[in-house]
Amino acid sequence: CPNRDDEALQVALQQMERIEEQIKGLLRIARGEDRTRVSAPLQDVVEATVALIAPVCEHQQIGFKTEIETVDLQLIDADGMRAALLNLLMNALEAAGPTGQVGMSVTSTPEQVRMEIRDNGPGFEDVEAAMRPFYSTKQEGIGLGLALATQGVADCGGQLMVERIEGETCFLITLPSAYNDSV
Repeated sequence: CPNRDDEALQVALQQMERIEEQIKGLLRIARGEDRTRVSAPLQDVVEATVALIAPVCEHQQIGFKTEIETVDLQLIDADGMRAALLNLLMNALEAAGPTGQVGMSVTSTPEQVRMEIRDNGPGFEDVEAAMRPFYSTKQEGIGLGLALATQGVADCGGQLMVERIEGETCFLITLPSAYNDSV
C-alpha cells in the first residue's frame, strides 16, 4: 500500500479474526459440537465491536452514531455477544446503504442493560420470519445471522427483539444486570 496506515491494517486483521470466529462457530453448530464460553466485560465487547464497525461506516459513507454508557457487566459468553452485535450492525449497515444512518446505544438500570441497534433502511416485511433460521431476503443469504444473534444473546441470559419505530428498524437486546446460576 502506498499510504501505509497501521490502524487500518489492525482493524482489517481484527475483522478477519472475527470472521474466522464466526466460521468456526457455524462449523461447530453444523457438527453439533459445544463451544467453550469465554467471559469478558460487556464494555470491552461493545468498544471492540464499535472499533471494527466505525471504519466500515466511514468507508461506505454511512452515518454511525453511538450513545454508550459505561456498564459494569461481566458477560458469560463474550464471543456469542460479539458475534451477535457484529451481525446486527453489519445487517444495519447493509440495510441503511450508502449515505444511510446507523445508531447504537447502551444504557442500564439496576435491573437490566439495554442495547439498541437502529438503521433507517427499508426494514422487514415479515419480522417474525426474519428471526427464524434459514430465512433470508438476500439473494445470497443463508438466513442464519439473526438466528445466531438470538442464540448469542440468549446464551448471555438476554433477549433479542426487533420492531419498526418511526421509519427505523430497531433491534433491542436486553440483558439482566446480574446473572444467576441458571443461565
